[in-house]
Amino acid sequence: MKKILAGLGRIIILFLLVSAVLLTPWSYSISFPGACFSLKGKVRTPFAAQNRPGELFITTVYYERANLLLFCLAQLNPPYELLPLSREEKQELGHYDSFMRADMRQSQFFAKLAALKYLGYKVTMTPVGVKILEVLPVSRAKGKLRPGDIILEAQGKRVDSLPELIARLQKAPLDRELELTLKREKNLTLKVPLSTIRGRKVLGIYGETIYQLGKMPFKITIDSLGISGSSAGLMYALEIIRQAGKTPLTHQKVAGTGTISPSGRVGEILGVEYKIKTAQKAGVRIFLLPTENYRELGRKNLGLRLLPVDNLSQAVKALKMVDK
Repeated sequence: MKKILAGLGRIIILFLLVSAVLLTPWSYSISFPGACFSLKGKVRTPFAAQNRPGELFITTVYYERANLLLFCLAQLNPPYELLPLSREEKQELGHYDSFMRADMRQSQFFAKLAALKYLGYKVTMTPVGVKILEVLPVSRAKGKLRPGDIILEAQGKRVDSLPELIARLQKAPLDRELELTLKREKNLTLKVPLSTIRGRKVLGIYGETIYQLGKMPFKITIDSLGISGSSAGLMYALEIIRQAGKTPLTHQKVAGTGTISPSGRVGEILGVEYKIKTAQKAGVRIFLLPTENYRELGRKNLGLRLLPVDNLSQAVKALKMVDK
């Protein structure tokens, strides 16, 4: 019995040592191709049951602080990139997920608005404040501000959006506390000190703009599949149009990427080559991407038919031309 226990003890110690070696974080970030997901059943509207032709896909990029295990996985799924991390970047990477989840929520929101606008519906969007997602350890306001607080006013003036709050902070005196009106359980006003990061005045928070939608013409739900970031916005909008449009969008399997604005403008993204590689491995042969990213690729032959677009209307036209 003692020999068995001693043997188990050695196995456990060996397991812990191997785990420590594999999982100890490096001073590098690593990125490599992720996965390709169909949007059928993930974007739901009252028209989904019509089973329109075509299938749209979103692609992901894996981005994380590197360790030996991830490095080994990247060898099996090239290409990959290792980049050194500064001290500030190491701290920011720890809050990366919160920031990217906020981006995903906003991209879904904007995708709905852009698609409905394209389809001819009028839906109003009103920014109503800034929601605090996380209070950073370096923040001098830590202990006063909380995740979930919604900032409504700064120095007695209404704050509608995150860019507006950031601009307001730069005009505030650094040696005085900033007066904020918040919505918590109820509205309250408190004073908080500002911090500086890289020469800019900050509250030391991650936040997102909160919007209020007008009456929706029909219900739209989007399953994020646990994915974060804003790069799926274009494809979410196209899937809504594929389901709710009067004519078929495409008969093909099409993947793509690009941020979307409420007006339908398509914005560039990071890691486009990895996303294209992911689509190629999944057997998809047509890929939509922002024009800026297409120009960056130059004359590279990546094995797919690339369709560069600047806005949602161009994307719809490009998909309908694919079938001709």
